[in-house]
Amino acid sequence: YLLTLQDRHAEALTVARAALAMGVEDRWRSHQLLLRTLRDEAIRSGNYQEALAWYEKLNPAIFAGEPQIDPGNIAKAADGAQLLLMAGRRDEAERILESVVAKYAELYTLGSSNYPLTIADVDALILLGRQDEALDALQRHVADRWRVLWRWCTEKNPAHDPLRANARYVQLVDAIRDDLAQQMRDFNESQ
Repeated sequence: YLLTLQDRHAEALTVARAALAMGVEDRWRSHQLLLRTLRDEAIRSGNYQEALAWYEKLNPAIFAGEPQIDPGNIAKAADGAQLLLMAGRRDEAERILESVVAKYAELYTLGSSNYPLTIADVDALILLGRQDEALDALQRHVADRWRVLWRWCTEKNPAHDPLRANARYVQLVDAIRDDLAQQMRDFNESQ
């Protein structure tokens, strides 16, 4: 995560591959972070096989005929579906993405986007081409004070590329940045 935020992609990829090869447990979003590192490299390189193989191996329920989506795999489902889209497996990808959107609506309660759901619904809606709905969902999460992994989920997430130039998207990401800066000022003043 830290290496990715620092744009040290080759090092992040080395760590991710080593951790997955060692069979690291999926605790505290570790697989989500490791797999997304592979996904991002696959998007950069155009070689989707390695990343897809890891997603399918570690999350077979997502890739079943009828995707089994739950709080522990919802973000991984959106990320894996992006790889399927890019690999030309549109029908499978859309089935998973629609399942993510439906399951997110079922699971979401105030504050739950902070953990473990993240903003998987936003990612899925963007990938389905439903940008207005994605922006509405992102606005709901920002208002709900979603902040966990915000840079990873927005600035460092290639799924969000279609919205980068959208003024509303920029405004929402800036609102998070401004809020966190204010929190830091408040904290420093309280010392």
